Amino acid sequence: MRFDAVLFDWGDTLVWVPGLTTSPGPHLECVEGLHRALVGDAHGRCLARAGTDWPRFRAVYEDVCAEQLAYSRQTRREHRLEDRMTLALRGAGCECVLDEAEAAELARLFGRLLLERAHPVDGVHHVLRTLAARHRLGVVANCALAPLVHESLERFDLRRYFGTVVVSGALGWVKPDARPFRQALSDLGVDAGRAIVVGDDFTNDMQGGKAAGLTTAWLAPGRRRPEGDAIDHHLQALTELIEVVEGPVSPPA
Repeated sequence: MRFDAVLFDWGDTLVWVPGLTTSPGPHLECVEGLHRALVGDAHGRCLARAGTDWPRFRAVYEDVCAEQLAYSRQTRREHRLEDRMTLALRGAGCECVLDEAEAAELARLFGRLLLERAHPVDGVHHVLRTLAARHRLGVVANCALAPLVHESLERFDLRRYFGTVVVSGALGWVKPDARPFRQALSDLGVDAGRAIVVGDDFTNDMQGGKAAGLTTAWLAPGRRRPEGDAIDHHLQALTELIEVVEGPVSPPA
């Protein structure tokens, strides 16, 4: 076999989840759900006194996200969703003191709202079931809220296929930094040269994976393949990964 291990990105590779940069409409619907949950409690009353309505809260939230994502791109360190909640409320005019436990609870609530809209990617069960029979599988996910990744894998009965799940929110480092890939490879006991990574993000998954020494498979149906050597395989569907990893199926004699 050419590969001993397959590393999977999480969001939009295994599980579709409303991401602000990939699916802003559904993501902001979750943010609106969070805003509705605040109405009537102390934070909601504080926002009302400040004259902050949903459009204003949304604008503040988007500004906070932009700053956090820029920080992660610059430093390759993961930001905290708890900080996003705190900064969004403060920026929207809430003067309440938000302690760590309250910030964590808001982050969990937001995670539940995202999970309600999440669903498995087409073909994922077939692909994982097929590849798990002969290969070690792992997940390398960029997500500030690590429990969201684990809960989604459990909910959709995907967790059982993976020998490791590395999440930036727990590790502290985000792809394209090499550390998440190296951690997963170490957990699986596989060298980078014997592993392939599949993901939908060109920078994080393809350039990051290639820099870490892995073969890469870009899951990007209908998208034009960028120039350069970061992409070894361009997949139009996740199911195409089986032939990439295991080779073409020989016709019966």
